[in-house]
Amino acid sequence: MHDRKVAEKRDGERGAALVLALLMMTLLLAMTMGMSMTAVSELGVSSTYANQTLAFQAAEAGLYHGLSLVKNFDNHSAGGDPSFTKLLGERTLNGTFNTSYLTGNNAFTDSTKFAAGCVMINSSGQPLLSATTDGLGNQLAVPGVTYKVHLVDDEKSPMAPSLPNFSPTGAWEDGDVNKDTNNRVVLYSTGSYASSSVTLEGWVGFVPYPALVAQDNIAIGGNSTIEGAYGGVHSNSNLDVGASAYIQQTATSSGTFTQGGSAQIDGFHAGGQPALYIPKFVTQAPLTSGGPTTTPRIQDYIIRKADRLLLDPDYARTDRTLPGTSTTETAQQRVNKLEARLNVTTNSIWNAMTTGGADPKNEQAISISRDSYGVGTATAISTVSTTGWKYTNGNGWDIAGSGFENHTFYLVGLDNYNLATPTSSNPNGGSAKITTNLGTAASPLNLSVLSTGSIETTSNPSFVANLTGLITPELPPFVNINLLFITVEDVKVRGDVDVPHFSGIIYAGEQFDLSGNGAFDGQVIGLSNKDVSGSLVSANSVSGSFELTFNGGQSVGTVKLMSWRQIKQ
Repeated sequence: MHDRKVAEKRDGERGAALVLALLMMTLLLAMTMGMSMTAVSELGVSSTYANQTLAFQAAEAGLYHGLSLVKNFDNHSAGGDPSFTKLLGERTLNGTFNTSYLTGNNAFTDSTKFAAGCVMINSSGQPLLSATTDGLGNQLAVPGVTYKVHLVDDEKSPMAPSLPNFSPTGAWEDGDVNKDTNNRVVLYSTGSYASSSVTLEGWVGFVPYPALVAQDNIAIGGNSTIEGAYGGVHSNSNLDVGASAYIQQTATSSGTFTQGGSAQIDGFHAGGQPALYIPKFVTQAPLTSGGPTTTPRIQDYIIRKADRLLLDPDYARTDRTLPGTSTTETAQQRVNKLEARLNVTTNSIWNAMTTGGADPKNEQAISISRDSYGVGTATAISTVSTTGWKYTNGNGWDIAGSGFENHTFYLVGLDNYNLATPTSSNPNGGSAKITTNLGTAASPLNLSVLSTGSIETTSNPSFVANLTGLITPELPPFVNINLLFITVEDVKVRGDVDVPHFSGIIYAGEQFDLSGNGAFDGQVIGLSNKDVSGSLVSANSVSGSFELTFNGGQSVGTVKLMSWRQIKQ
């Protein structure tokens, strides 16, 4: 009886293990399928992320490719417009202008409009290059990864093409999408790979350098003030700011930075910063391709803008042995070199200085006129004083009265530079010491002075640059500059020099010294070539109560990517 009950109980439990096993198998199958689906999903996410990463990298490459081409646009031969207008016009010339900022608007297809060697951007999609190279060292394209680049003016909505999510209050630009008036444009770069695309927006603009820049050390002290929208300082070596000096903007150096006394700096200040490129308006580059390095000289494209020459006594009279060499140079050889650099007809300066009763042992003045091809003809000015200048032994050239207004003068003297040992050279001729008080703050006089030596002011002149809108290959293609003074050697400012408006650039091939109660609106730049023994200045400094103000203008600076963001299409 008992055994039968146990057997019946066991019969009732038959199949439970099977059900349990089936349940376990179902659970395991569900878990496996879930894991598989998760793995598949993660693979998809991973693949999408990888695609987006490649698309982002392509967009970034396109943005910097476009920036590089902006910097290398041949704006000078296009007319030298100090804006991005001519570059914007390349969109229309190439038939790519469109009212959509992400359609067409590719200004980077015509290689003849850019510097030699530039790679253009294909409107249908430029391939992204990898770090891998072929046997010839050429970078290889990443298969299937491309970018397109578009250029528009920075106009606000609802103008077309306008910037997305950009509607600033008040006036902005000029309302013309084909004309730039504020030295800013916007690049859009769209990178694509597989089904992914990323678009980056980059603002590109011309940014002036600070008010005071030098290749070598700068010391700022006294009660000097440097102010304005770009009222900053940068040294490509060391910067020392002390005493009661005030700097409104940045104070930076590539070497060490020191702040002492009660000096005040309102902006960022630090050492160890990237160097700024100092344009070589004074150069030692060979005069001809493959030729020897020359002594420091003002660039030919600058001196050819002078319409008046002032030549030291004996410049065209003295035969001599060139410093540091055994080579003899005759006076006529010297003048012939000057004629070649100025691109004036051969012997025109020589004849003007040596014929018709002219005495080359005296100081002389020459007028230069140019034809439509830029070839100059030199004519003697019989009475030097009519130029408004006089020559004083020991001090060089000085302004003596009216007649200098609205002219650019090139002061020329003997080149005494010993290239082998420049610190043992004698100072060059062609220097000026300006003692005049001509001009007023209300009515400054137009004048530019180029000097083979140095320039010193000791009085209260009021000048603005006569040499304006100068196109220079030393600077980005979208800036023309105004030059007030440029010297092979030094610039020294004393007294109460007063240039009340943006007046141009003071550029010293060697060093500058700004002191006294002077006031200058503009930029002061020192190339910091090796100091010539006996020259006016031995180190870059600002002291006394000198005031330097700079709010921008036709000045030295750089084209750069000012900001960027990723946008939704």
